Amino acid sequence: MLILFDIDGTLYHGDGTGRAAFLDAGRELFGPRFAEHAFDLSGRLDPWIYSRFMELNGLARNERIDRDFREACHRHLRRRIESGRHNIRALPGTIELVRRIGEMKEVTLGLLTGNWEANGRLKVESVGFDSQAFPVCAWGDDGPTRDDLPPVARRRFVETRGSEIGFERVVIVGDTVHDVNCARAHGCRSLAVCTGGGREEELRAAGADCVLPDLAETQAVCQWLLNGSGAAPA
Repeated sequence: MLILFDIDGTLYHGDGTGRAAFLDAGRELFGPRFAEHAFDLSGRLDPWIYSRFMELNGLARNERIDRDFREACHRHLRRRIESGRHNIRALPGTIELVRRIGEMKEVTLGLLTGNWEANGRLKVESVGFDSQAFPVCAWGDDGPTRDDLPPVARRRFVETRGSEIGFERVVIVGDTVHDVNCARAHGCRSLAVCTGGGREEELRAAGADCVLPDLAETQAVCQWLLNGSGAAPA
């Protein structure tokens, strides 16, 4: 079995540092004319967020600018995380859940996230996870949309484990309808939590197989992940 976790709002609460890092990077590179714009980042891929900010600010892109922005965004994210001024934390039950699942020989852990890899690894490590505990990962720039990421994760599972896996043996754990939708697009099971961007009613309406307030009930969550029972069903 392959269990893929989203990061923001699922494993990790960043207290707005992710969005702030995008704005910091834009203002470093383009000055104060790089303005904030109100749009929902929940469940989105970092390349999409970057592209949207650039478009709304009327700025052109090229390969050098793309590279410089990505590096600046990571640098500012690290600065904000390490400043101690933000309420950054692992979400309830997640560290114990990942530890428990990681001990199961029949399960492979992974990340399926909209983050650029450097940002994603920084986030999980900053709240106490070992990013190497997730050997199979699909990152925000591995495909144009989140729906493109489960096949990437499955291919990396094959490369890592040397055996095939069907999508019916893949579970995606996330906090937004985007996580649920990408699971449904490939026949994966989905566990949705209400710790981030999604409300219970919209996660249920999207078709999540299980909806929970959080991941704090470790034993029940493990049981559902392994065999579809033991946690409150959607």
